[in-house]
Amino acid sequence: MAKQSPKFDEKFIRERIALLITQKGISATKMSREMGYGKGYFSDVYIGKQSIPYDRLFATMEYLEVTPRDFFDTELPYPTVTRQLCEECRKLDIEDQKSYLEIFKRQNKKNGKS
Repeated sequence: MAKQSPKFDEKFIRERIALLITQKGISATKMSREMGYGKGYFSDVYIGKQSIPYDRLFATMEYLEVTPRDFFDTELPYPTVTRQLCEECRKLDIEDQKSYLEIFKRQNKKNGKS
């Protein structure tokens, strides 16, 4: 059964943007300024004073280096880190990839996530 993506839910979007800003290690004010918006734009989005139109949402995803698919994937808590991890794995030869895969599996099993 295919996983359903969340609806265009403003609360989800606000929370996801706030999470990704935090993961990127920047402030909402800095991001607002760098994207050319008023300094309080993303703070207002987060508290619900401001809605984010589609075009700005996609520009925000690009700034945060996350695809729309990953942005809306509720089972992917750290999409930027996951993408970076995948990029680094692609550079490894097959034997190294298999070794890391086993490490990941052991770690997940140890943490009860297998």
